[in-house]
Amino acid sequence: MKKIISYHPNKSTGIGGIETLMRSLQSVSNSLNSTFVEYYNDIANNKKEHFDESTSVIYEKIRIPRFADGQIREAIKGLLFAFKLIGHRKKSSDFIFIYHPVYLLFLFRFFLSKRRLILVQSNSLDWLFSSKLAKLAFKLNGKNIHKFCVYTSFDRDKLETNYNFNKEKIQIIPRGCKLKSSKNVAHYSKKLVTIARIHEHQKNFDKMIEVMKKIDSNYTLDIYGLGADEEVSSLKRKIANIDNINYLGPSINVAETLSSYSVFLMTSHYEGFGQTLIEARSQGLPLVVFNNFEAAAWLIKQGENGFLINDNDVDDCVNKIEALTIDQATFNAFSNNCLKMANETDNEKVEKQWSQLLSE
Repeated sequence: MKKIISYHPNKSTGIGGIETLMRSLQSVSNSLNSTFVEYYNDIANNKKEHFDESTSVIYEKIRIPRFADGQIREAIKGLLFAFKLIGHRKKSSDFIFIYHPVYLLFLFRFFLSKRRLILVQSNSLDWLFSSKLAKLAFKLNGKNIHKFCVYTSFDRDKLETNYNFNKEKIQIIPRGCKLKSSKNVAHYSKKLVTIARIHEHQKNFDKMIEVMKKIDSNYTLDIYGLGADEEVSSLKRKIANIDNINYLGPSINVAETLSSYSVFLMTSHYEGFGQTLIEARSQGLPLVVFNNFEAAAWLIKQGENGFLINDNDVDDCVNKIEALTIDQATFNAFSNNCLKMANETDNEKVEKQWSQLLSE
């Protein structure tokens, strides 16, 4: 029986884009009658399991020494995972999935012989290769990658050009949307929403706050998401005296939450793909997004289903939000385009692509 061995620091039963992807891969593995072994270190987002463990998955926790920190911690993670592979019998039909190039550092050919290594893009390429350790690992062992799965053609071109990776080994597989597409356009109003991990360094809520301070007071923004206590407390302090912004905690039912809003706003410094963007798009919410990652230009067709904001331009962001909500006819046209484009990330189609890869 084919075995799929996956390693990501966060357990797939938590909340997050990669966690969602891993659950999808587990579903594909089960449909192929394969064994899925998931190695992880902890549960992200306040260490709470939001999804039940799958009966078809073998979960194995890798414990990290408490003294380990920074890049040393990442190196130890990779080393311990590599040793875990020794306990698995090598078969030519087996796949190994990792989600960050830094873990290549210890995955020499010895560990990979008779197996196929799949590196899955988990964030923007520049972010993935931002550390010297990741660059070193990729330089030493990038040749051992069977496929580097990226989200879009923009990511593929950047990986080939900027990081000198063999184009023949690059495969484009977008994220699949876990929500069923709405049959109706979104409700027209001036209510904005964002669903994101509460983490200022990445999500750039400060710019979002600037936008809401400058826009007409009739517009409101509700923020949903989980994060570390100090991050949530910091956000609450920043918006305490701003009447048109509210923090409402985690969204339990994303589709139901999105049905109350008209526009989805994202101001992140970087993203891999933006799982919440395809979810919002599937419910007909036009997208206004800071153009800071490759997949943004694939998800948002300028002036059709939303707007890309260049150079973190707050004034342009305000103008674009007002432009797409200027009247119901304009808004409906944007919303209808979102629903049409949602077909690109239909979950069944995306899982079929993963199934084809795993059937090689």
